[in-house]
Amino acid sequence: VLVIPDTTSPNMVSFAVNMTSAIVTLTFDETISVAAAYNQLTFYAANDETSNNFTLTAGNLIPFQSSATVLAFQMSGADVLNIKAIDNFFTSVNNTYVTFPFTFVNDWLYPSPVNSVNRRAAGVNALQATGFARDTIPPVLTSFALLDMNNNLMKLSFNEPVSIASVNFSNIVLRSSLLPTATLISLTGGTVVYLDSTKMAVQITFSTTDLQTIKSNPTIARSAATSILQLLQGAFRDVAGNPNSPSSNQVVTYITDTFGSDLRYFALDLNANTLTLSFNDVVNTSTLVVGSIV
Repeated sequence: VLVIPDTTSPNMVSFAVNMTSAIVTLTFDETISVAAAYNQLTFYAANDETSNNFTLTAGNLIPFQSSATVLAFQMSGADVLNIKAIDNFFTSVNNTYVTFPFTFVNDWLYPSPVNSVNRRAAGVNALQATGFARDTIPPVLTSFALLDMNNNLMKLSFNEPVSIASVNFSNIVLRSSLLPTATLISLTGGTVVYLDSTKMAVQITFSTTDLQTIKSNPTIARSAATSILQLLQGAFRDVAGNPNSPSSNQVVTYITDTFGSDLRYFALDLNANTLTLSFNDVVNTSTLVVGSIV
């Protein structure tokens, strides 16, 4: 009997991504080994080596979703977070391509694999995703890390990257407590920036209007105990557009306002017998000592 050995390399013919489960499904044109090197997979935003990209660090085989010609694996949590932090990347079939070297996986010929997979390279033959299920899990505020009344800002941390382009300030609420009778102040605006490249930590600098409202009320944001941040649904959204889960968190670190107010200008009206003083910060008029004005 003449046996002609298999000398044909397998080809990856399609792949699909589910960002809710973090499962990637790879389909080949022949039987392949389950021993794949997932850390050799690099995803690109286009069939272009200069486009945004990320190389996986790990992957876990999902046996019950795999078969002779299909490898299904779950990306690590850290890899998913890193992927989500990259702009214009891995959000649909239009910006999801995969590449890999020939050492990624082999076909299967008992007792050992012999033929390496045909490689795919960015700018040459990167394979575009044929299916993409978007992430449907809402982001969660994990920490109201800082309220700094000296520098008029607060810092928040989330469990995944969030978009600062879609902040709904009216759904960001400061509370004096969790009681029904608490003082509530909804923000009207401000400036939001990322604190690092993970896009999971953000800083909100208060608008002048909100700062005046907060500092003018003696019952709120005067200590850690009177500084509760309530996020209504939709205050923030993740990069897939999912609105945050509602939450209420007490501040971890509170910095009290220790800066004095400076007089910016004054106006003296001798017809009306009035003296108008303008300061650079909110002042408590009950502390005015008239005799100290000279």
